[in-house]
Amino acid sequence: MLNNIGPPGLLLIVLVVGLPIFLISRSSKRKAAERKRMADALEEIAKAKK
Repeated sequence: MLNNIGPPGLLLIVLVVGLPIFLISRSSKRKAAERKRMADALEEIAKAKK
């Protein structure tokens, strides 16, 4: 089965496996940055109230 895939099939497999991993890692980085921004904002509010 694997011996007659060829370069186009290999490219398709890499795309199908790699794209979701890339998108998930990108969105988790964005979420982490958003959480950090929110934490910093809450910290600023806490400092302002003291």
